[in-house]
Amino acid sequence: MVKKLVAVGCSYTENNYSFPVWPELLSKEYNYKCINLGYRGSGNEYIFSNALDASIKEKDIGLMVIMWSEFQRMDWQQTNKYWSSIQYNVNRYVRNEEQWKEDIVGLLDKNGYNSKEHQINRTLRYMYSIQQVCTLNGIPLIQLFGPDPCPQNEKYKAGKTILNSPFFHSIECIGWPIIDNMGGWTIDTRLNMGEDRISLRDTHPSEIGHRKIVKIIRECADKKSHYIPK
Repeated sequence: MVKKLVAVGCSYTENNYSFPVWPELLSKEYNYKCINLGYRGSGNEYIFSNALDASIKEKDIGLMVIMWSEFQRMDWQQTNKYWSSIQYNVNRYVRNEEQWKEDIVGLLDKNGYNSKEHQINRTLRYMYSIQQVCTLNGIPLIQLFGPDPCPQNEKYKAGKTILNSPFFHSIECIGWPIIDNMGGWTIDTRLNMGEDRISLRDTHPSEIGHRKIVKIIRECADKKSHYIPK
């Protein structure tokens, strides 16, 4: 029976290009079947939910890799099972194309429902929870972050929130604690703004960038024997 590599993430994971992306490249290295559940624009509730579902539905998982996304995204699963996200604005930059989403964000912000600490702690709970589920079910798990989870001017407070989390010493995540000011890193901080990106306008990983992501994952994962697929 061929084992499976389950990859979950946002647009840094989804294959929306003419070239193979990191889940496909990594699965070939391990000779696994690739199950790519990445979806553009998704937040960490989508990522957690689909990883959790896959841990139950998919059999013979040889490795699950979760590439987490930005803290400020909010996800909903609609009645037709289609997922959609609404994003809080970052540094006054409008993140939503639809006006009704901007109206919702404005209303939430006006009434005090834009806690950065809550957004961070929500993600850390997801990370710890899926880690426990995978451990319980004997599924090898790698966690890392694709995009920087918050803008540079919020990283100091984000770092304090992460340090104060009860899960700080329990989460296993390559690049932990993910904030570069604290010595951590994400895929964004490891890729350069030249050949590793589609373009200066579209800063998603290029084909070269995706190959670099695989190298980064392998280098970090192979240092810990329980990460390495058997």
